[in-house]
Amino acid sequence: MLSYQEIVPDIIAIKDGNVWMYLVKGRERAVLIDTGFGELSLETTVKALYDNHVIVCHTHTHHDHIGGDIFFSELYVAKEETDVIQNYLEMHHKSCHIHTLTDGQMIDLGNRKLEIIRLPGHTPGSLGFLDRKAKVLFSGDCISDRTIYMCLQGANLDSYRKSLIWIVAHQEWYDTILGCHGTPIQCIAQAETQIKCLELYKEGKIKCEDARTYTGENVKKIVYKEASFFVR
Repeated sequence: MLSYQEIVPDIIAIKDGNVWMYLVKGRERAVLIDTGFGELSLETTVKALYDNHVIVCHTHTHHDHIGGDIFFSELYVAKEETDVIQNYLEMHHKSCHIHTLTDGQMIDLGNRKLEIIRLPGHTPGSLGFLDRKAKVLFSGDCISDRTIYMCLQGANLDSYRKSLIWIVAHQEWYDTILGCHGTPIQCIAQAETQIKCLELYKEGKIKCEDARTYTGENVKKIVYKEASFFVR
């Protein structure tokens, strides 16, 4: 069952289990940032919230972010991760237009634009989306008050730390950070704590704990204050 709430005018957070998607409404079209696990009511929910053209833009292509792609005809994703989308659609015998996104690219919604920001690390092609008009940064899985999975294939801790540093360095561009897990509205202090956690881990000053992911996979967990990560 999906639920939703308006965060700021024309930006609606849609919850599917433990993941957040965001519908950004413009005068001419809207962007749905990620599609969750693929809840069957997603298509009708989005149509009820916006009655014009909707395109999907992905922060990254983990399964909990692309499940609803089969309900939409136009998808945008980083070049590094197009094959994941293509394979998923083929598995479901679906076809649609897949477009690639590059750093600095603008998506025009009519009366507002979303700027593409490369935030690699969680995955090779992870992206953020910046709405300068609303002063909102959509950070994907880069910032979260829940444990972040840095144990999956393609994750890179050094790249991820640099992405966090970029977010902190450009905080004058936004007032609100919207993440995909945990509390929808995140804060810059969380990003700073995550950076410190990774630095201490790299210096060998944080001990790893044995842990299991929700799928039962054995991994290591590092924790520093409100920041925690699953790692290898």
